[in-house]
Amino acid sequence: MTCNKRFKWHGFVRRFFVNTFRRRYVRNQLRVRKGSCAQCGKCCRLVYRCPFLTKAGKCLIYTRGRPAQCRNFPVDIHDIERAGSNCGYYF
Repeated sequence: MTCNKRFKWHGFVRRFFVNTFRRRYVRNQLRVRKGSCAQCGKCCRLVYRCPFLTKAGKCLIYTRGRPAQCRNFPVDIHDIERAGSNCGYYF
């Protein structure tokens, strides 16, 4: 496994852990998060291509049914750095 691939999986596991077990941290981070989703789709391709992402790069379940990891993304500056500079959120 390449270093880049390990880095991607580390972020995936980290986001799952934080959203599942550190809910207070997530709530606090969401309070200080600014901006809005630019719907660029980069977060939907961090580790693997999300099955709900259309060919046009839009989320099929954006308004209903998104998992907590999607709704809460990005939780902190590390997530924005991994997604790239097009993210509409900032801290």
